[in-house]
Amino acid sequence: MERLLIEGFWMHFEQENPELFNDLQTDYPALLVIQQQIEGVMQTIEIMQRAGILDPVVLAQNLSVLIEELSPARFMLVKQIFQSICGDELPAFMETGLLNSVILHIVIACKPVFRYYRYEKVDFKDKNLRYAIGLMVKFFLDDFDRFLQR
Repeated sequence: MERLLIEGFWMHFEQENPELFNDLQTDYPALLVIQQQIEGVMQTIEIMQRAGILDPVVLAQNLSVLIEELSPARFMLVKQIFQSICGDELPAFMETGLLNSVILHIVIACKPVFRYYRYEKVDFKDKNLRYAIGLMVKFFLDDFDRFLQR
């Protein structure tokens, strides 16, 4: 089941956003984040299977959860905001190969923000959503700076 979930996840990204798909394939930390997300739904899968729910239904429901949480549109919105706020620190993230992994972590952290604003499709113009995500990015960068100063 885990293998099918991973294949479905990658197939979705390959079809919906090939650029992100290629970036994620070459970014080892991003692959770890995705693997953690998949491991996070495995307990739900086991519960659903024990309840007698058919495997195709279990797979479809959990794949939709993964795709929703790590959707290309959310990723691209957070990445755009991150790049506009990050400024001088952006090259460091790009050189170390951490950029995609950091963006994925912020996307996951922004899950309540996306849910609050009922964000389901690309809407780069929603100022309230952009401000809320911008605050999450600023919190992340502040924490990152404090970590580096230790």
